Amino acid sequence: MTAEAASQIATLTGGRQDGFNVRLDLEKALSRLPDDERSVFSWLWLENGQLLTRARSYPDVQRAMNLSLQSVRTLEKLAIQKLKPALGSSFFRNRQFVNSGQ
Repeated sequence: MTAEAASQIATLTGGRQDGFNVRLDLEKALSRLPDDERSVFSWLWLENGQLLTRARSYPDVQRAMNLSLQSVRTLEKLAIQKLKPALGSSFFRNRQFVNSGQ
């Protein structure tokens, strides 16, 4: 069972056996998203490449990206759905997804 867990960790972390490197794993996962989803997630959750513990507000992102509020919410939700398998649900439990109700 230990070998299986190590193999899964290595698969998820690009060969690293010692667990997640949040920044590298997030960058890799974000690179696989469509541009619009990546942009919205980045506007909401990143600052200078660093992950925030609390998202910016939807209205701030709406104004910055010139999108409807519903578009911001939808694109964030789609991005999170696609990022969860790559980063794991524990990654998202540590974040305060107050805007999206997650």
